[in-house]
Amino acid sequence: VARDLNNLAGLLLATNRLREAEPMSRRMVLVILKFQRDTGHPHPHRDAAMNNYANLLREIGHSETEIAAELRTVRAESGLDPS
Repeated sequence: VARDLNNLAGLLLATNRLREAEPMSRRMVLVILKFQRDTGHPHPHRDAAMNNYANLLREIGHSETEIAAELRTVRAESGLDPS
């Protein structure tokens, strides 16, 4: 699922549809973080997924503060960090 979401987000990015790519990229990060929560092991693509999502948010125009808050929110939603 994460691979397919990443590919769809990449297609949307390539066609300059950043706002449409954001939910796909966010969902991909959430799937990868839930993998870590469920297995106790970080997914091999976790860091790249988080960086790509942060870069997409930058391209959309989010500030560094907003990006950090969104990454915390996604981690909390995955169950890795307490809310």
